[in-house]
Amino acid sequence: MVTEAKPEGMSETDAAIWRDLDVIELCAIETAKGKAVCATPRGSRYPYVYPRDNAQCARALGKLVTYSKSREIIDRAFTLLEEIARYLLAVQRQDGYWGQRYDVEGNDRAIYRQEDNIALGMSALLDYLYAAEWLERIPEWAPQIRHAVEAAAAYAIEHHYRSEINLFYGTTSIHESRMVQGYDIWTNFAYLRAFTRAFHVSSGWGGFNDWFPTIKQFCRQFEDAVFRIFIHDDKYVRRIDPQGMYDERPDFIMLSPFYFGFLNRNAEVQKATAGAIAEELWDPELGGLQRYLPYTEDFTCHTHSGAGPWLDYTAVLAQYKYVVGLGSEGDAIMDLIESYRTEEGYISEHLTTPRRFRHFYATQWNTGLDFQKEFDKECLLPNVSFDLIVEELTHMRDAYSRVKQSLERNPDVRYLRFATPLMRAHAEHALAVLARQQFSGRP
Repeated sequence: MVTEAKPEGMSETDAAIWRDLDVIELCAIETAKGKAVCATPRGSRYPYVYPRDNAQCARALGKLVTYSKSREIIDRAFTLLEEIARYLLAVQRQDGYWGQRYDVEGNDRAIYRQEDNIALGMSALLDYLYAAEWLERIPEWAPQIRHAVEAAAAYAIEHHYRSEINLFYGTTSIHESRMVQGYDIWTNFAYLRAFTRAFHVSSGWGGFNDWFPTIKQFCRQFEDAVFRIFIHDDKYVRRIDPQGMYDERPDFIMLSPFYFGFLNRNAEVQKATAGAIAEELWDPELGGLQRYLPYTEDFTCHTHSGAGPWLDYTAVLAQYKYVVGLGSEGDAIMDLIESYRTEEGYISEHLTTPRRFRHFYATQWNTGLDFQKEFDKECLLPNVSFDLIVEELTHMRDAYSRVKQSLERNPDVRYLRFATPLMRAHAEHALAVLARQQFSGRP
């Protein structure tokens, strides 16, 4: 593992965050457009830049800039955050659109619709601008960010917003399948977070007070709908389906209000929802939070090499526990994540068991059902090149083959890792460590 020398005298908390920043650096590749921060290191499962993953990383880096007590961490986090902003700015289409993913040269390699990426790209740029204001390091190219954010908002409102319902419509978003098709809570809170972040930036001290007037006006009416419509029986729901019915099945995205910074609105609703999610999605064998329950008979449900806990989402649950004062529960979750690190200190995307993987391989992969689910035409962008599908299919096959070979070498293992290390898992872990320090008084 390539690391940057850790400054002497760092606290235990800062040293843990520093190691997570090392992994983020490991996933960053120098390009003419700045550093491309990929989901995994080159040669691994996801050798692409995903606006979603970059936004998750930017959220963590922005909080490190504004809340960390270590000057070394602040400077390193801000440098990475600036690289993310440069790259996202460079690959944005002129009409304001961001797609699912890009290669390191900045070419659009998107397959899926993923309407949330526009909101997440906006948030990442605004997180950088807010951090630049905070540190009084505002770049000369700040006006380019203003144009990019305004163009993205205009594109999203024109193409994905339904004024008669006052919500954004999505097809795949965070899950890359149609299980959230309709008006899902993740996509809508992602947009609310982006628009609210524009408020924060334009009401700060960076000289941007006249920025984003259209966004501010739109946000006032949109905000009320988002907080009102996703609550049913005193809990958040994951979506309103295309037919207008509530979908109350447990899903990580029901933590979206907390994740995107709105815990203090409807805090009791989020508390009830978080409790239900932690109970219903906690993996019975491995521990940790599953993204959703693996109803594999449902065509829209993917199990990605076998169901199991996703460690980045598990770290988000730990963040929540610390923020609401449940420090011992947060500690237990963090101890669980630590127990699944590799010898190099890496955190995986998700885990599964040998039995689950074999079942997936026999019933989903070998039968072609996983292919049909993954490349369902309703999930795909219009006119996707078949070469892109083959490229992704090759990554899938290679990843599953590596897991299969690992299992053949060690047939008695208790669990299997998938996509190691995952950049955003380390970003969320760093944020959980910071939350532990903030809310539990750890040094």
